[in-house]
Amino acid sequence: MTTVSVIKKAGHIVEFTLSGHTGAGERGSDIVCAALSAVSQTALLGLTRVIKAPVKFERDDEKGFLHVTVNTDNEDVRRRTDDVLNTMLCGIKDMAEGYPQFIKLEEKNHVY
Repeated sequence: MTTVSVIKKAGHIVEFTLSGHTGAGERGSDIVCAALSAVSQTALLGLTRVIKAPVKFERDDEKGFLHVTVNTDNEDVRRRTDDVLNTMLCGIKDMAEGYPQFIKLEEKNHVY
């Protein structure tokens, strides 16, 4: 099972983590894992290459792990980051509803 953890601060996604393999199929032919990877990695590419947001990330394909943190006070960058990450979250929510035996979604709000 893949656990997806999304951390929000003041209504903005500031961090997300995908951890574990879904187990929906053989390695290399697991469509659920491929879909999660495509959505999350495309979001990361949008943040780093299109928006050029201040992002820190760690990835380990063997372990099925991706952790992304974004931190900005720039309103324009924050708005564009919200668009990318909320779109990613829509896709992940849809997948989690369709494949609850393979994806666990956790959303947390941090109060500072």
